[in-house]
Amino acid sequence: MRTQILRTAAIAGLALGAGIATGSTALAQSVTTDEPAGYLVFPRIVSDVNDIFGTGTATNTVIQLTNTNPTDSVTVHCFYINATGSCSSGVNDAGSIGAECRDQGDCVGAFATCDPQWTVADFTIELSPQQPTGWVADEGNSVAPPGDGAIPPVNADFFVGELRCIQVNDSDDATPVNANDLQGVATIYEVSSTSVDVRSYNATGIQAILADGTTQNNKQLCLGGADTVDGDCVADDPADGDDREYAACPAKLIVGHFFEGAAVGLNSTASTEITLSPCSADLVTLVPTELVVQFLVFNEFEQRMSASTRIECVETFALSDIGNIFDVSVQGTLAGSTHLRPVDSDGAGLGMIGLVEEAFTGAGKTATHPNNIGDAGVDVVEYVFP
Repeated sequence: MRTQILRTAAIAGLALGAGIATGSTALAQSVTTDEPAGYLVFPRIVSDVNDIFGTGTATNTVIQLTNTNPTDSVTVHCFYINATGSCSSGVNDAGSIGAECRDQGDCVGAFATCDPQWTVADFTIELSPQQPTGWVADEGNSVAPPGDGAIPPVNADFFVGELRCIQVNDSDDATPVNANDLQGVATIYEVSSTSVDVRSYNATGIQAILADGTTQNNKQLCLGGADTVDGDCVADDPADGDDREYAACPAKLIVGHFFEGAAVGLNSTASTEITLSPCSADLVTLVPTELVVQFLVFNEFEQRMSASTRIECVETFALSDIGNIFDVSVQGTLAGSTHLRPVDSDGAGLGMIGLVEEAFTGAGKTATHPNNIGDAGVDVVEYVFP
Protein backbone atom coordinates (compact mmCIF):
# COMPACT_ATOMS: atom_id res chain seq x y z
CA MET A 1 0.00 0.00 0.00
CA ARG A 2 1.57 3.25 -1.13
CA THR A 3 0.54 6.40 0.72
CA GLN A 4 0.88 10.09 0.01
CA ILE A 5 -0.07 12.75 2.55
CA LEU A 6 -0.84 16.42 1.98
CA ARG A 7 -1.64 18.77 4.86
CA THR A 8 -3.92 21.74 4.33
CA ALA A 9 -6.00 23.98 6.57
CA ALA A 10 -9.37 25.16 5.39
CA ILE A 11 -13.02 25.54 6.31
CA ALA A 12 -15.09 22.70 4.92
CA GLY A 13 -18.61 23.13 3.64
CA LEU A 14 -20.43 19.83 3.27
CA ALA A 15 -23.13 19.26 0.69
CA LEU A 16 -24.48 15.75 1.04
CA GLY A 17 -26.57 14.17 -1.69
CA ALA A 18 -28.65 11.00 -1.65
CA GLY A 19 -26.92 7.87 -2.90
CA ILE A 20 -29.80 6.42 -4.91
CA ALA A 21 -29.86 5.33 -8.52
CA THR A 22 -33.25 5.64 -10.19
CA GLY A 23 -34.31 3.00 -12.70
CA SER A 24 -36.93 2.97 -15.43
CA THR A 25 -39.39 1.10 -13.19
CA ALA A 26 -41.66 2.65 -10.60
CA LEU A 27 -39.36 2.12 -7.62
CA ALA A 28 -35.90 3.59 -7.22
CA GLN A 29 -33.19 1.03 -6.41
CA SER A 30 -30.17 1.64 -4.25
CA VAL A 31 -27.16 0.30 -2.43
CA THR A 32 -28.49 -0.70 0.97
CA THR A 33 -27.66 -2.55 4.18
CA ASP A 34 -31.20 -2.94 5.52
CA GLU A 35 -33.28 -4.01 2.51
CA PRO A 36 -33.22 -7.17 0.34
CA ALA A 37 -31.12 -7.06 -2.83
CA GLY A 38 -30.10 -9.28 -5.73
CA TYR A 39 -26.34 -8.89 -5.20
CA LEU A 40 -24.73 -9.02 -1.75
CA VAL A 41 -21.19 -8.18 -0.68
CA PHE A 42 -19.76 -9.23 2.70
CA PRO A 43 -16.59 -7.10 2.59
CA ARG A 44 -14.83 -8.69 5.59
CA ILE A 45 -14.62 -12.43 6.20
CA VAL A 46 -11.83 -13.57 8.53
CA SER A 47 -10.81 -16.96 9.92
CA ASP A 48 -7.86 -17.87 12.14
CA VAL A 49 -9.24 -20.45 14.56
CA ASN A 50 -5.83 -21.85 15.49
CA ASP A 51 -4.19 -18.45 16.03
CA ILE A 52 -1.31 -19.53 13.80
CA PHE A 53 0.73 -16.39 14.40
CA GLY A 54 0.44 -16.55 18.19
CA THR A 55 -1.46 -13.31 18.77
CA GLY A 56 -3.39 -14.76 21.69
CA THR A 57 -6.70 -14.45 19.84
CA ALA A 58 -8.59 -16.96 17.70
CA THR A 59 -10.87 -15.46 15.03
CA ASN A 60 -13.77 -16.74 12.97
CA THR A 61 -16.82 -15.47 11.08
CA VAL A 62 -20.40 -16.74 11.12
CA ILE A 63 -22.27 -15.98 7.89
CA GLN A 64 -26.06 -15.87 7.60
CA LEU A 65 -27.98 -15.66 4.34
CA THR A 66 -31.76 -15.37 3.99
CA ASN A 67 -34.28 -15.64 1.18
CA THR A 68 -36.91 -13.01 2.05
CA ASN A 69 -39.30 -14.06 -0.72
CA PRO A 70 -42.50 -15.40 0.94
CA THR A 71 -43.57 -17.66 -1.95
CA ASP A 72 -40.61 -18.56 -4.20
CA SER A 73 -37.39 -20.49 -3.77
CA VAL A 74 -34.18 -18.81 -4.93
CA THR A 75 -30.81 -19.97 -6.18
CA VAL A 76 -27.71 -18.13 -4.93
CA HIS A 77 -24.26 -18.26 -6.50
CA CYS A 78 -21.52 -17.15 -4.08
CA PHE A 79 -17.81 -16.43 -4.39
CA TYR A 80 -15.16 -16.38 -1.66
CA ILE A 81 -12.44 -13.93 -2.70
CA ASN A 82 -9.20 -14.78 -0.90
CA ALA A 83 -7.10 -11.67 -0.30
CA THR A 84 -4.78 -13.39 2.18
CA GLY A 85 -1.07 -12.92 1.61
CA SER A 86 1.13 -15.90 0.76
CA CYS A 87 4.91 -16.08 1.23
CA SER A 88 6.79 -16.23 -2.07
CA SER A 89 9.27 -18.63 -0.43
CA GLY A 90 6.44 -21.06 0.33
CA VAL A 91 7.32 -21.04 4.04
CA ASN A 92 6.02 -18.90 6.90
CA ASP A 93 7.00 -18.68 10.56
CA ALA A 94 3.86 -20.55 11.60
CA GLY A 95 4.66 -23.61 9.47
CA SER A 96 1.27 -23.42 7.78
CA ILE A 97 0.87 -25.52 4.63
CA GLY A 98 -0.51 -22.53 2.73
CA ALA A 99 2.36 -20.24 3.85
CA GLU A 100 -0.16 -17.51 4.68
CA CYS A 101 1.19 -14.18 5.88
CA ARG A 102 0.04 -10.83 7.23
CA ASP A 103 3.15 -9.03 6.02
CA GLN A 104 6.71 -9.78 4.93
CA GLY A 105 7.79 -10.34 8.53
CA ASP A 106 5.81 -13.61 8.65
CA CYS A 107 7.81 -15.11 5.77
CA VAL A 108 10.93 -17.29 5.96
CA GLY A 109 13.69 -16.41 3.52
CA ALA A 110 15.93 -13.38 3.01
CA PHE A 111 14.12 -12.18 -0.10
CA ALA A 112 10.66 -13.61 0.56
CA THR A 113 7.68 -11.33 -0.04
CA CYS A 114 4.08 -11.50 1.19
CA ASP A 115 1.89 -11.42 -1.93
CA PRO A 116 -1.93 -11.39 -2.04
CA GLN A 117 -3.37 -14.60 -3.45
CA TRP A 118 -6.45 -13.22 -5.25
CA THR A 119 -8.03 -16.65 -5.61
CA VAL A 120 -11.75 -17.39 -5.90
CA ALA A 121 -13.82 -20.35 -4.68
CA ASP A 122 -17.48 -20.50 -5.70
CA PHE A 123 -20.53 -22.49 -4.63
CA THR A 124 -24.28 -22.53 -5.26
CA ILE A 125 -27.09 -22.99 -2.74
CA GLU A 126 -30.87 -23.26 -2.96
CA LEU A 127 -33.07 -21.48 -0.43
CA SER A 128 -36.76 -22.22 0.09
CA PRO A 129 -39.27 -19.37 0.60
CA GLN A 130 -38.26 -17.27 3.61
CA GLN A 131 -35.51 -19.75 4.46
CA PRO A 132 -32.40 -18.60 6.35
CA THR A 133 -29.18 -20.57 6.38
CA GLY A 134 -25.88 -20.06 8.13
CA TRP A 135 -22.39 -21.45 8.47
CA VAL A 136 -19.01 -20.87 10.09
CA ALA A 137 -16.33 -19.70 7.66
CA ASP A 138 -13.74 -22.36 8.49
CA GLU A 139 -16.27 -25.24 8.51
CA GLY A 140 -18.78 -24.51 5.76
CA ASN A 141 -21.94 -26.60 5.77
CA SER A 142 -21.43 -30.09 4.33
CA VAL A 143 -24.66 -31.45 5.80
CA ALA A 144 -26.93 -28.66 4.62
CA PRO A 145 -30.58 -28.28 5.70
CA PRO A 146 -33.31 -29.13 3.16
CA GLY A 147 -33.14 -27.01 0.03
CA ASP A 148 -29.47 -26.07 0.44
CA GLY A 149 -26.42 -27.14 -1.49
CA ALA A 150 -23.14 -27.92 0.25
CA ILE A 151 -21.21 -24.85 1.40
CA PRO A 152 -17.42 -25.27 1.43
CA PRO A 153 -15.11 -23.92 4.15
CA VAL A 154 -12.64 -21.15 3.35
CA ASN A 155 -10.02 -23.94 3.38
CA ALA A 156 -7.10 -21.93 4.81
CA ASP A 157 -5.41 -21.81 8.20
CA PHE A 158 -5.51 -18.02 8.01
CA PHE A 159 -8.09 -16.33 5.75
CA VAL A 160 -8.83 -12.69 5.07
CA GLY A 161 -11.16 -11.78 2.24
CA GLU A 162 -14.74 -11.19 1.23
CA LEU A 163 -17.86 -13.03 0.08
CA ARG A 164 -20.04 -12.00 -2.85
CA CYS A 165 -23.43 -13.63 -3.54
CA ILE A 166 -25.66 -13.21 -6.60
CA GLN A 167 -29.29 -14.27 -7.05
CA VAL A 168 -29.35 -16.47 -10.17
CA ASN A 169 -31.86 -18.44 -12.23
CA ASP A 170 -30.75 -22.00 -11.37
CA SER A 171 -27.74 -24.04 -10.28
CA ASP A 172 -26.95 -25.33 -13.79
CA ASP A 173 -26.92 -22.08 -15.75
CA ALA A 174 -26.39 -19.59 -12.90
CA THR A 175 -27.29 -16.45 -14.87
CA PRO A 176 -28.29 -13.48 -12.67
CA VAL A 177 -31.98 -12.65 -12.37
CA ASN A 178 -33.69 -9.29 -11.89
CA ALA A 179 -34.85 -9.82 -8.32
CA ASN A 180 -34.12 -8.52 -4.83
CA ASP A 181 -34.73 -11.31 -2.31
CA LEU A 182 -31.43 -11.69 -0.42
CA GLN A 183 -30.27 -10.37 2.92
CA GLY A 184 -27.16 -11.32 4.85
CA VAL A 185 -25.35 -10.80 8.15
CA ALA A 186 -21.76 -11.58 9.12
CA THR A 187 -20.63 -11.88 12.75
CA ILE A 188 -16.92 -11.79 13.60
CA TYR A 189 -15.79 -13.57 16.78
CA GLU A 190 -12.44 -12.91 18.49
CA VAL A 191 -11.76 -15.23 21.42
CA SER A 192 -8.83 -15.02 23.84
CA SER A 193 -8.14 -16.66 27.18
CA THR A 194 -9.74 -13.73 28.98
CA SER A 195 -12.41 -12.32 26.67
CA VAL A 196 -14.80 -12.84 23.79
CA ASP A 197 -15.37 -9.95 21.38
CA VAL A 198 -18.31 -10.16 18.96
CA ARG A 199 -19.36 -7.67 16.29
CA SER A 200 -21.86 -8.01 13.43
CA TYR A 201 -22.56 -6.16 10.22
CA ASN A 202 -25.17 -6.44 7.49
CA ALA A 203 -24.04 -7.39 4.00
CA THR A 204 -24.10 -4.52 1.52
CA GLY A 205 -26.93 -5.14 -0.93
CA ILE A 206 -26.84 -3.80 -4.48
CA GLN A 207 -30.39 -3.89 -5.77
CA ALA A 208 -31.46 -5.02 -9.23
CA ILE A 209 -33.18 -2.28 -11.23
CA LEU A 210 -36.05 -4.21 -12.86
CA ALA A 211 -36.82 -6.58 -9.96
CA ASP A 212 -39.37 -8.42 -12.14
CA GLY A 213 -37.88 -11.90 -11.84
CA THR A 214 -36.65 -12.09 -15.43
CA THR A 215 -33.29 -13.69 -16.28
CA GLN A 216 -30.53 -11.40 -17.50
CA ASN A 217 -28.79 -12.06 -20.82
CA ASN A 218 -25.22 -12.62 -19.60
CA LYS A 219 -22.97 -13.06 -16.58
CA GLN A 220 -21.70 -9.52 -16.59
CA LEU A 221 -23.31 -7.43 -13.87
CA CYS A 222 -23.69 -3.78 -14.87
CA LEU A 223 -23.78 -1.57 -11.77
CA GLY A 224 -24.96 1.96 -12.51
CA GLY A 225 -24.38 3.89 -15.74
CA ALA A 226 -27.65 5.51 -16.73
CA ASP A 227 -26.56 6.04 -20.33
CA THR A 228 -24.73 3.03 -21.68
CA VAL A 229 -24.15 1.38 -25.01
CA ASP A 230 -26.46 -1.59 -25.40
CA GLY A 231 -25.07 -4.55 -23.51
CA ASP A 232 -21.52 -3.45 -22.75
CA CYS A 233 -21.78 -1.31 -19.59
CA VAL A 234 -19.78 1.52 -21.15
CA ALA A 235 -20.97 5.08 -20.51
CA ASP A 236 -22.05 6.73 -23.75
CA ASP A 237 -24.86 8.72 -25.34
CA PRO A 238 -28.28 8.47 -23.63
CA ALA A 239 -29.83 7.71 -27.00
CA ASP A 240 -28.12 4.31 -26.99
CA GLY A 241 -30.36 3.08 -24.20
CA ASP A 242 -30.18 2.24 -20.54
CA ASP A 243 -28.37 -1.02 -19.74
CA ARG A 244 -28.20 -0.69 -15.98
CA GLU A 245 -28.91 -3.97 -14.26
CA TYR A 246 -28.14 -2.90 -10.69
CA ALA A 247 -28.00 0.33 -8.73
CA ALA A 248 -24.89 2.50 -8.98
CA CYS A 249 -22.30 2.11 -6.25
CA PRO A 250 -21.40 5.06 -4.01
CA ALA A 251 -19.13 7.71 -5.49
CA LYS A 252 -18.04 8.73 -1.99
CA LEU A 253 -18.02 7.24 1.50
CA ILE A 254 -18.27 9.38 4.64
CA VAL A 255 -17.10 8.03 7.98
CA GLY A 256 -17.59 9.66 11.37
CA HIS A 257 -15.00 8.38 13.83
CA PHE A 258 -12.79 9.08 16.82
CA PHE A 259 -9.24 10.03 15.99
CA GLU A 260 -6.49 7.53 16.78
CA GLY A 261 -5.59 7.50 20.46
CA ALA A 262 -8.59 9.58 21.54
CA ALA A 263 -9.51 9.07 25.22
CA VAL A 264 -13.18 7.99 25.13
CA GLY A 265 -13.60 6.76 28.69
CA LEU A 266 -11.75 5.74 31.81
CA ASN A 267 -8.50 4.13 30.63
CA SER A 268 -10.01 3.60 27.17
CA THR A 269 -8.65 4.86 23.86
CA ALA A 270 -10.00 4.51 20.31
CA SER A 271 -8.51 3.03 17.16
CA THR A 272 -10.16 2.39 13.81
CA GLU A 273 -9.73 -0.11 10.98
CA ILE A 274 -11.46 0.29 7.63
CA THR A 275 -12.13 -2.30 4.94
CA LEU A 276 -12.51 -1.05 1.38
CA SER A 277 -13.65 -3.07 -1.62
CA PRO A 278 -14.07 -1.84 -5.23
CA CYS A 279 -17.49 -2.56 -6.68
CA SER A 280 -15.92 -3.63 -9.98
CA ALA A 281 -14.53 -7.17 -9.99
CA ASP A 282 -13.22 -9.60 -12.60
CA LEU A 283 -13.81 -13.13 -11.34
CA VAL A 284 -12.80 -14.60 -14.70
CA THR A 285 -9.16 -13.54 -15.06
CA LEU A 286 -8.78 -12.77 -11.32
CA VAL A 287 -7.05 -9.48 -12.07
CA PRO A 288 -7.73 -7.30 -8.99
CA THR A 289 -9.34 -3.90 -9.45
CA GLU A 290 -6.94 -1.12 -8.45
CA LEU A 291 -8.17 2.17 -7.04
CA VAL A 292 -6.59 5.31 -5.65
CA VAL A 293 -8.53 6.33 -2.55
CA GLN A 294 -8.46 9.99 -1.63
CA PHE A 295 -9.05 10.90 2.03
CA LEU A 296 -10.35 14.30 3.12
CA VAL A 297 -10.26 14.56 6.93
CA PHE A 298 -12.17 17.18 8.93
CA ASN A 299 -11.82 17.77 12.66
CA GLU A 300 -14.48 19.38 14.88
CA PHE A 301 -13.20 22.86 13.97
CA GLU A 302 -13.75 22.00 10.27
CA GLN A 303 -10.03 22.18 9.62
CA ARG A 304 -9.10 19.95 6.74
CA MET A 305 -6.21 17.61 5.91
CA SER A 306 -5.90 15.16 3.03
CA ALA A 307 -4.12 11.97 2.05
CA SER A 308 -4.32 9.25 -0.57
CA THR A 309 -3.47 5.58 -0.84
CA ARG A 310 -3.74 2.81 -3.41
CA ILE A 311 -5.72 -0.41 -2.87
CA GLU A 312 -6.05 -3.64 -4.82
CA CYS A 313 -9.21 -5.70 -4.51
CA VAL A 314 -10.38 -5.81 -0.88
CA GLU A 315 -8.03 -4.39 1.77
CA THR A 316 -8.24 -3.74 5.51
CA PHE A 317 -5.94 -1.24 7.20
CA ALA A 318 -5.78 0.93 10.30
CA LEU A 319 -6.32 4.65 9.87
CA SER A 320 -2.95 5.10 11.58
CA ASP A 321 -1.36 3.28 8.61
CA ILE A 322 -2.41 6.15 6.34
CA GLY A 323 -0.47 8.70 8.37
CA ASN A 324 -0.45 10.87 11.46
CA ILE A 325 -3.25 13.07 10.14
CA PHE A 326 -5.57 10.67 12.00
CA ASP A 327 -3.78 11.11 15.35
CA VAL A 328 -5.76 12.93 18.02
CA SER A 329 -2.65 14.93 18.92
CA VAL A 330 -2.41 16.24 15.35
CA GLN A 331 -6.10 17.01 14.93
CA GLY A 332 -6.69 18.57 18.34
CA THR A 333 -10.23 17.22 18.67
CA LEU A 334 -11.53 13.84 19.81
CA ALA A 335 -13.58 13.04 16.71
CA GLY A 336 -13.96 13.99 13.11
CA SER A 337 -15.25 13.01 9.70
CA THR A 338 -13.40 11.46 6.77
CA HIS A 339 -14.57 11.56 3.15
CA LEU A 340 -13.24 8.76 0.93
CA ARG A 341 -13.41 9.08 -2.85
CA PRO A 342 -12.16 6.30 -5.15
CA VAL A 343 -10.76 6.82 -8.67
CA ASP A 344 -9.17 4.29 -11.00
CA SER A 345 -5.78 4.58 -12.69
CA ASP A 346 -7.31 6.65 -15.52
CA GLY A 347 -8.87 9.12 -13.10
CA ALA A 348 -12.38 7.87 -13.75
CA GLY A 349 -14.84 7.58 -10.88
CA LEU A 350 -15.64 4.04 -9.78
CA GLY A 351 -17.73 2.80 -6.90
CA MET A 352 -16.48 1.43 -3.60
CA ILE A 353 -18.07 -0.04 -0.49
CA GLY A 354 -16.63 -0.04 3.00
CA LEU A 355 -16.83 -1.33 6.54
CA VAL A 356 -15.54 0.45 9.66
CA GLU A 357 -14.40 -1.39 12.80
CA GLU A 358 -13.75 0.86 15.78
CA ALA A 359 -11.93 -0.61 18.79
CA PHE A 360 -11.99 0.77 22.33
CA THR A 361 -9.34 -0.38 24.79
CA GLY A 362 -10.96 -2.70 27.32
CA ALA A 363 -14.40 -2.35 25.72
CA GLY A 364 -14.27 -4.43 22.52
CA LYS A 365 -15.06 -3.44 18.95
CA THR A 366 -18.01 -2.22 16.92
CA ALA A 367 -18.67 -2.53 13.19
CA THR A 368 -20.49 0.14 11.15
CA HIS A 369 -21.01 1.07 7.53
CA PRO A 370 -19.95 4.45 6.08
CA ASN A 371 -22.61 6.72 4.62
CA ASN A 372 -23.04 6.28 0.86
CA ILE A 373 -22.99 9.60 -1.00
CA GLY A 374 -23.75 10.13 -4.68
CA ASP A 375 -23.63 7.66 -7.55
CA ALA A 376 -20.42 6.48 -9.22
CA GLY A 377 -20.01 5.71 -12.90
CA VAL A 378 -20.30 2.24 -14.36
CA ASP A 379 -18.94 -0.66 -12.31
CA VAL A 380 -18.77 -4.12 -13.88
CA VAL A 381 -18.67 -7.53 -12.22
CA GLU A 382 -17.78 -10.41 -14.54
CA TYR A 383 -17.86 -14.07 -13.59
CA VAL A 384 -18.05 -17.56 -15.01
CA PHE A 385 -19.70 -20.72 -13.78
CA PRO A 386 -17.69 -23.93 -14.27
